[in-house]
Amino acid sequence: MTQELLKYMSTIRTAAKRHVGMGWKAYGQQFRLRLAVDPGTRFDKIDYELWLLYVGRSMQGAVEERVMISKC
Repeated sequence: MTQELLKYMSTIRTAAKRHVGMGWKAYGQQFRLRLAVDPGTRFDKIDYELWLLYVGRSMQGAVEERVMISKC
C-alpha cells in the first residue's frame, strides 16, 4: 500500500508541474471519490477516463495557447 500511495503522489505532482490549471486537483478529488466507492481500485493505477477529463483538458488549453503564440 505504501508504494501505491507514493506512485499516486508522484502522478499528482507530475500533473501539477506539467499541466496548466487545476485539473490535477480535480483528478485527485474524483479519483479518491471513486476509490471510496470501489475499494478494489489501486492508488498506483491512473484512471485514464478521469485523467483525460480533468488533466487532458488543461493540457489541450496549453497546446492551443502555444499555437496562438507561435502564429503571432
